[in-house]
Amino acid sequence: HGMHISSFAHSRLVIFFAVVAGLLLVGEIDYVTGTAIRVSPLYFIPLALAGWRLGRVGAALASLLATIIWNAVLYANGGEYRQLHVLVVNFLTQGIAFLTISMLVAVLSNALRQERSLGMTDVLTGLRTRRAFFDQAGSTMALCKRYQRPVALAYLDLDNFKNVNDSLGHAQGDALLGKIGSV
Repeated sequence: HGMHISSFAHSRLVIFFAVVAGLLLVGEIDYVTGTAIRVSPLYFIPLALAGWRLGRVGAALASLLATIIWNAVLYANGGEYRQLHVLVVNFLTQGIAFLTISMLVAVLSNALRQERSLGMTDVLTGLRTRRAFFDQAGSTMALCKRYQRPVALAYLDLDNFKNVNDSLGHAQGDALLGKIGSV
């Protein structure tokens, strides 16, 4: 049995390596420009990518790596660490800044993903919405046409559903819709 990596895991791995490469590139730019030119904000570019595509854990790991690289560059460029507390304070403050930005991006990405998902699923029935139907219908039709496969569409109409709402109330009508959706 060969090792199989799902396309999702493969994509995350590619993003992870892109983030690491980006942080190393920014570290190199930071080193070459020296202490006179501050390029610290450039670290936020790969950190934003980590937050957007790798989630909170990826953002946290990338922030830690960025902080290590940033401190190493500062030290290599002659930053003086005669006192341990200077190293600790620099590490913590820069690390907190990196972590804050990458986490904000991760939270935003997650919220947008949830909103997109909510917009595609009817809360009451759990079924796909009209928008989701039209999004998927085009690609399904194209795929069926490409492989010369037939397409079938079923439509369900609930006759006299208004009577359920009128006689039993909207809560019972909603329950009925939910049951029909699950069936």
